[in-house]
Amino acid sequence: MTVRAKAFEAGFNDSVAATATFTIRPPVQFGSWSFNANGQFQIQLQGLAGKTYVFQSSANLTDWVSLSTNVAPAGLFQFVDLSSTNFPYQFYRAIEEP
Repeated sequence: MTVRAKAFEAGFNDSVAATATFTIRPPVQFGSWSFNANGQFQIQLQGLAGKTYVFQSSANLTDWVSLSTNVAPAGLFQFVDLSSTNFPYQFYRAIEEP
């Protein structure tokens, strides 16, 4: 997507002009989830192959702990939270690294 912008001031022609090109990629998305035979939470994530993702958990949506950093081998990859049985509930998020 290309965005063009111009700002004008009285008495001046094209006072400020700028052009920028943006590439908008889909964000990482959570797919199916379940608990494995050991009661551990597992989830599939969909992202871009070759990109690095940090998987985090929180018990209160304020304090986040990084659990794993993964490079997506393909568009769909799986994460297992080995410590999920230590908590009554958890919130999860995945962040793409630059």
